Amino acid sequence: MTEAQHGRCRAGAARPPTPGAGEIAAVIALMFVLAAAVFGAGRFIANQKQQPRLALDVALDGSGSVDEAMRKRILQILDSLVFDTLSAGSSLTAWEYDRVAQPIYSGTPRDSSDLWPAGDWYVHYSTHARGTCPASALEQMFARIAEAAHRGQPAIILLLTDGEDSDAPRTAVIVRRLVALGNVRAVWIMPVDTNAEFRAELQRSYASFLPDRLIVSSRFDIAGGIGKLQALLRRDS
Repeated sequence: MTEAQHGRCRAGAARPPTPGAGEIAAVIALMFVLAAAVFGAGRFIANQKQQPRLALDVALDGSGSVDEAMRKRILQILDSLVFDTLSAGSSLTAWEYDRVAQPIYSGTPRDSSDLWPAGDWYVHYSTHARGTCPASALEQMFARIAEAAHRGQPAIILLLTDGEDSDAPRTAVIVRRLVALGNVRAVWIMPVDTNAEFRAELQRSYASFLPDRLIVSSRFDIAGGIGKLQALLRRDS
């Protein structure tokens, strides 16, 4: 390495030129990009360390009333939730449901990209079945959440829906049975579009057995839902 490469000062060496306004702006922009990248990575690492391993069970509305654009919004919500909530080693199982339910993913995602093949299938899936029965997916969650309870693993139930339910009383009964297993930390029901009547009905139906573990939100207040969920997990850890 030469003296110039080693950074030693030499008599008579020329000073570097003063950076112009454009160069300064470019450096400042680069600093902001780097800061954002570091913050995002730090947030992800912090979540991995702070959150317990979870069993996340997701029911995605695949009924005929949910068009392709709405399905993409549902997947965006799920993507945000996986990044902001799941810690390393957490498991996720997802079901598509219309009149009946079928599993579309089961595993331990490293990040949201692991869900893309299932998400692509979900976006393009079409059904001619009549009826919207989230209870069909919730019933299939029972065995998995019971296994998680046996391991002492907290569970989260996430229902992504446009708000239609062909048998709402049956859905409430099954949710009550799932909560009775003892390890369900939260039941998050998310109408993809704002629906005040649907929200009010959920609050009335579930208030007696989910006084503080029910989260009801829309795509417009997902950050508030994530905040409440994380608060519940911290409280119970």
